[in-house]
Amino acid sequence: MDDRNVFPCYPRSNNFYYGYERLEFVMRASGLNAPAFARRIGCDFNTLMEVRHRRKPLDAELVRQIHLHYPQIDPEWLLRGPAERL
Repeated sequence: MDDRNVFPCYPRSNNFYYGYERLEFVMRASGLNAPAFARRIGCDFNTLMEVRHRRKPLDAELVRQIHLHYPQIDPEWLLRGPAERL
């Protein structure tokens, strides 16, 4: 029996290729749960969840809000990922 039919999984990468993976990493690194993280950066919780669950792409405004409160996060990496960097 194929477990993928029973437990469907989304493809994952180890290099944070996808925006939602980078967002998840930042959220975990902050030590805050999703509602607290959204309040901290001044973002609407539903918008954050849409990005997190891949209904909406990670946009420049959300990256700006994250970088404003977490300046140690490289906004270029957060927006474009490691593959796009020069």
